[in-house]
Amino acid sequence: MDWTLGDFMVAFILIGGTITAYFGITKVTQKRSYRLLGCIALALVFGVIWVELAVGIFD
Repeated sequence: MDWTLGDFMVAFILIGGTITAYFGITKVTQKRSYRLLGCIALALVFGVIWVELAVGIFD
């Protein structure tokens, strides 16, 4: 299936939001362990949303 403009926009928003959240996590937290946990949680959320949008695992 080919990507439409809407697909690219959603991907841009998802990736941009993830990058913004990453910078927010690293700027707000001082402890390395909190940063690591925040980034792991962020990566998991990103992955679940991406997979859901790609193949619909929760249908």
